[in-house]
Amino acid sequence: MSEFENTLFVIVLYKRKIEDSQTYNSLVAEARKEDCTLNAYIHDNSPEPQNINSNESLNILVYDHDSSNSGVSRAYNNAAKYAKSNKIDWIVIFDQDTTLPPGALVEYKKSLDNSTAEDKIFAPILKDGDKVVSPCRYILHRGFHLNNVPSETVRLKDISFLNSGLVVNAEFLIHVGGFDEELFYYSDHDFFYRIPKFLDKVTLIDICLEHSLSSGVNEKSAATINRLKMLKLASARMSKKYGSLFPLMWFYFRCAKLVVLNRDISYLV
Repeated sequence: MSEFENTLFVIVLYKRKIEDSQTYNSLVAEARKEDCTLNAYIHDNSPEPQNINSNESLNILVYDHDSSNSGVSRAYNNAAKYAKSNKIDWIVIFDQDTTLPPGALVEYKKSLDNSTAEDKIFAPILKDGDKVVSPCRYILHRGFHLNNVPSETVRLKDISFLNSGLVVNAEFLIHVGGFDEELFYYSDHDFFYRIPKFLDKVTLIDICLEHSLSSGVNEKSAATINRLKMLKLASARMSKKYGSLFPLMWFYFRCAKLVVLNRDISYLV
């Protein structure tokens, strides 16, 4: 298989060595199997930088360390700007917790090789355990599981996707304003809520990626309470941005449910 010369693979890390990232390890394994070298952009939101070197499978073009932990939105936006300035058309965006199955790169390549001028986004199916989490139904600023996942093309009306695994045309991402960098959470849903006026469909890639959701808040800890506070800020941002009470309503419903389940009012942040 020929190399992805016109594609930039983006991985965002947080408090994890790159060799411990499921995304990195599965991506390298696939590249080795297909005997190709991928161009990569690594954004590291960890407090301390780490030494990351290229290898025969991953050519690290950029290592961007951001100790302020600005989230994934800035990382993806900066990667798109880098790609455009270096005449790279496509970026493939990942977090650190996504596992690519055997044959994933073949399917990514097949989608890109068959792309037309109208294609701006390709998306895999994401599963967390046995549940499909992307694509999902997105109504009243809340995601719901789809009963039936489309097989090829997804119309964007009331549909959203999670970020990880997406293939996005870099110029298109910049044109539509990129991901909202003020949203630490929900930037993917915000993005797909905004873009139907620019794009009416997303083409599915014929693969299913294993993806660990990062916003789980069921176990009591200081990290859980802090995550709830960040979710509250993101919900308030979405409510203000779209003049809707639903994002905050869903957040407080979630908090109330945790209070009842755990009999602990500290979940009301």
